This record gives sequence, structure tokens and C-alpha cells, in this order.
Amino acid sequence: MVPKSAQYRLEQFTLSRSEWCISHQRSWGVLIPIFYESETDVPLLTDSSVEYIIEIFKNMDQMDGGSLNTCT
Repeated sequence: MVPKSAQYRLEQFTLSRSEWCISHQRSWGVLIPIFYESETDVPLLTDSSVEYIIEIFKNMDQMDGGSLNTCT
């Protein structure tokens, strides 16, 4: 769980950013749910694909006792 004050600060921070640096360093980066069309190799990134991955992670977190929400 994220405290409301921290959630608000993070939301305000992300809304004010005009550019983002995306890292391949998984140890401190985040997964980017991009799928590729198998025949054309065209990236498919849609609202529905992102929501699908979010639901998968929510379910994984519930099954794993919430460990995805903790820093290690």
C-alpha cells in the first residue's frame, strides 16, 4: 500500500514531467508491457494491453502476499 500523501506527490511529479528516460536496467527500472505482432514485428502498445498486464501483476501480487509492493 502506498500512503495517500506519497501517491499524491508521485502523481504530481509524473504529471509535471515532459520527458522520461526509460532504462533497461531491470534492477531499478520498470517493465514496459509492449507486445509485438508475430508476423510483422510491429510493436503493439494499447490501453487494453497495458490494463491486461496491470491485472496480471495485481493477481501475482495477491498470490505472492503483496511482495511486489515492497522494496528489496
